[in-house]
Amino acid sequence: MSEDEVRDEAVEQKVLGKEDLPEYQKYAYLMGVGVGINQAAKKYGIAYTTLYQWYQRGLIKKIGQEGQKVLLDEQDVAYCVEMYRKNGSKGKRIFNSSGVLYIRRRGV
Repeated sequence: MSEDEVRDEAVEQKVLGKEDLPEYQKYAYLMGVGVGINQAAKKYGIAYTTLYQWYQRGLIKKIGQEGQKVLLDEQDVAYCVEMYRKNGSKGKRIFNSSGVLYIRRRGV
């Protein structure tokens, strides 16, 4: 079994969450940094509605609020955007409920 297959199996069995993944940990310097949805959409070049849906699904944590403005955890935003781009969603769901990429079974 390859390293990727072992990791995918651990994620599927909920032994690993997104917080354990190196793809998430590389954005640790952004943990707790608040960013508004509009600001994040512009900064990361992604649709507001996509970010809002990830927030609604719990993939991106809310860390605060300034009046009506919801502040998202920028670490979550950066991770989700990277995974989205890396896996070319094209309208398909790419994250499971834990914020980890869906494991696509080949030949099943």
